[in-house]
Amino acid sequence: MLISAYSTVRARVSHDFPVVNERSRWEVGATDAELDAHLSALERWAMSNSRASDPSRRLLINHINDTRRLYQFELDAHDPKHLDNLRRFSEASNSILLVDGALLDGDGRPLLSGPHGTPTGWVPITSRARSRRDEVRSWLESNVQLQVPNFLPPIRSADELEFRSAIDVALGIISLVMASDYAASVIAGSPINQKAMEATFPRAFASLAPSHRELFETNDSALARTVQPVIEAAQELLWTVSRSMPGWPAQAADAAEVMRLALAEGEQVGVDTARLRPADEILDEYECIQDLALAQNGQLCDLAITRQRLIGLTWATHAHLDWDQATARVDALISGDDGQAT
Repeated sequence: MLISAYSTVRARVSHDFPVVNERSRWEVGATDAELDAHLSALERWAMSNSRASDPSRRLLINHINDTRRLYQFELDAHDPKHLDNLRRFSEASNSILLVDGALLDGDGRPLLSGPHGTPTGWVPITSRARSRRDEVRSWLESNVQLQVPNFLPPIRSADELEFRSAIDVALGIISLVMASDYAASVIAGSPINQKAMEATFPRAFASLAPSHRELFETNDSALARTVQPVIEAAQELLWTVSRSMPGWPAQAADAAEVMRLALAEGEQVGVDTARLRPADEILDEYECIQDLALAQNGQLCDLAITRQRLIGLTWATHAHLDWDQATARVDALISGDDGQAT
């Protein structure tokens, strides 16, 4: 029997099954386009075979979107040892399984209605991601009376994510500050001298997101109004390198202070001396900000500010996404549109 296992764990998980195919979705500087297309097709199929009201649907689509590795191997379905090994492998790799045209959990229970029966399975979540989810959501319920439904996806664990380097984050911060400042100048009708910006911060200027570079090329005022708020993301990213302490996402960032913190040391020193906070600290913050964005109605915090901070954290922890892709992913997640940018 052919088994396809869709794993969210970044590193390869060893197994002793006869291999048919193994693929890694994202490597440094490269993407497996064929696997991306396969996962997009699987996502569409899963969506067409489920209802928006199904409680596990968002978790399932999120799992497909976050698949890091595809394992395909042969297994003897009549051998109890093989089935036990498959359960252990599925747990270690945090995999869902495609077997005979059905999506199953590691215990063989269906995740969608079909020939295997009604959906009784559970979309897997790693133990660390589950414990973080429970801790943060318990804190939100106790301290701000916000209940976050468990059908909303949690933040992945560090084993499932690929953080950007501190240098890349620091360059991104300066790029965001420049983009926001330039947007403000366009809105005011007196665009800043681009050549002076580029001469002062050449590495960060080269790191501008495609949509931000478009603003520099067009001076479009409508685009400027969408770019200016990225100062909120810059403030959040300053926290990831221990250079700011943003408060609750309810009050707009002090743009001048964010610029001072981002640019005070100059590009070379500011970038090359940047150090990321421990991964678990960043992921705790990420979980809290995402839960606020997904579960509250704007009474507890400013959704526009929360969105920008969520984009910043998503970009910092998904090294394969550029800024615009991270933005699209967050907007899809917030809107409930399960098909996310990958």
